Amino acid sequence: MEELNESCYEHFSGKDWVDLLSVQPQFADKCKWRKLNGSDWVRLLSVQPQFVDKCRWSKLNHREKYMLSQKQKHLAEKLYLAESKHFIFEFGDESWSDFDGRKWVNILLTSPRHADKCDWRLLWGRDWKNLLLKRPGFAEYCDWKKLYPEDWVELLSGRPQFANKCDFSSFFGSDLKKLLKVQPKLADKCDWDKLSIHDFASIYPSNHKYLEKCENPFKRLLIEHYKVTLVLDYLLWELIKFIIILLVVLYFGAAMKSSQ
Repeated sequence: MEELNESCYEHFSGKDWVDLLSVQPQFADKCKWRKLNGSDWVRLLSVQPQFVDKCRWSKLNHREKYMLSQKQKHLAEKLYLAESKHFIFEFGDESWSDFDGRKWVNILLTSPRHADKCDWRLLWGRDWKNLLLKRPGFAEYCDWKKLYPEDWVELLSGRPQFANKCDFSSFFGSDLKKLLKVQPKLADKCDWDKLSIHDFASIYPSNHKYLEKCENPFKRLLIEHYKVTLVLDYLLWELIKFIIILLVVLYFGAAMKSSQ
């Protein structure tokens, strides 16, 4: 049989090889693995998982990888990143330069040993935030200037040790408010003049010491009596709306009179 098939191995399609190896795995040394496409690999590995090291994962699309991971649970680690659920290709099958910043974060979260292959310039602020929250050891490679205030708020909320790398002058009052609610120990880093009355009021109940940071006595009074401030705000806006409506009515009234 083997002599008979020797001349026709080259003519086997991927489907033919799957049909053969599924029942006769001893012919694996004759197989032209490059002929197998994604669906062929799913069929083969579902019944003969010992050929996993022969598989070129780049041939499988996301759906095929998912199907295989459901049929062969022990292959899940090779098919997708357990934490992020983002499917990736086997590292040897793709050029490392094909990965963008988001993919690099997914790789480094589960396989930090590949850090020496990473082009750190590809990572943006949100990528660094996601990476450093779980892998703070990569901080030495970080370009801190790429992080926006919203990235810093999330990063410092979980990793306050990076506060000395942060330019707090770029923060808005709303950013400072979000940060101080989670990390009150960073209060000395904040520019309190940027906080509005509403920002102050939202963090004031949890820590009365914050009020001492407000140097404007009138602003401090409004914060201490925030409910009164809200009523005054409401009345002010209602007054403004009333004046606008009144002006519109007077304008159209005058226009109608002039047309008569």
